[in-house]
Amino acid sequence: MAQLEGRSLAFTSAIARVLWDGSVAGWNEGDHLARAAESAGFDLAAMDEAISADADRYEQVVAGNEKDHAASGHWGVPTFVFENEPFFGQDRIDLLLWRMQGKGLTKRAGRH
Repeated sequence: MAQLEGRSLAFTSAIARVLWDGSVAGWNEGDHLARAAESAGFDLAAMDEAISADADRYEQVVAGNEKDHAASGHWGVPTFVFENEPFFGQDRIDLLLWRMQGKGLTKRAGRH
């Protein structure tokens, strides 16, 4: 859903830290993910509802992402590809952003 809204980097950055930085025990329990999503401007419960209401649409998005992921030549997640350069792992998101900023990426007004 964040991808379709053009906000996948913000969502991924917030969620990936909870999953992989080692600071959150039981990341899949309680409200850890909801709080991480909220920190990036998302309402996880509302996202779940919207996805459940139009599951086929989001299944198509996932299938397209899986196809693109396979084409990148990498097997793990998160993997991002920018200008044919893969960035693998949550610890590479900052490098990806740096590379994109070097090509003119700017922060959008009103976005996290």
